[in-house]
Amino acid sequence: MLVNILTFGIRSDGGQVASSYDYVIITNVGGTTSIVHQSNIKQHYDSGGYSITIQANDTTDELEILCNGNAGETLRWMAYINGIEIAYGT
Repeated sequence: MLVNILTFGIRSDGGQVASSYDYVIITNVGGTTSIVHQSNIKQHYDSGGYSITIQANDTTDELEILCNGNAGETLRWMAYINGIEIAYGT
């Protein structure tokens, strides 16, 4: 799959935000799921404790988007994923 991922988070009081725009190619070849290319096009974090991580989970064969804020804060996260998939039947 080739995917473009826009991720955005905002603290409950609107005071802090986080965003990321990523371009990712993920494959599953012979049962092994991995990211073969990833580019972070742009990111913005109002706080040093915020992070957005995109990774492959080979155990569950999934693309994961992991979002973190600071302890004690409430954030709402959203991701928009646009992509294409090429599948081969067996």
